[in-house]
Amino acid sequence: MLLNIDGQAVQLQGNLREERIEPRGLGDAEVGEGIRYRFSKKLRLRAGTHKVVIALPTDGIAMEHKITLPEGSNTMLLEPLYKATPGKRRPAFYGATSFEEGIGGFRVVLNGQPL
Repeated sequence: MLLNIDGQAVQLQGNLREERIEPRGLGDAEVGEGIRYRFSKKLRLRAGTHKVVIALPTDGIAMEHKITLPEGSNTMLLEPLYKATPGKRRPAFYGATSFEEGIGGFRVVLNGQPL
């Protein structure tokens, strides 16, 4: 994963963990066996507005956000958004996604608030 903040790039290495998640409801994209990657990096940034680009070059994904950081400690969380499952769409399963189809993007959460 590549992280670029205000033109300064850093490559993040992920720690992987195998997991198996049992179904919790219909359309749960996290169900089944898979690998969860955790990317973590402590950075010192001044309070204020910053341009952040998050990229997975091998998957052809890049997202840009302008974020405003308050004084003190801040946390950014990226939740994977998976690609849609192929096949005929049925009304009850329209828009179903699966980690088996790969990552299509991220939901970005800054200090508990979605961007």
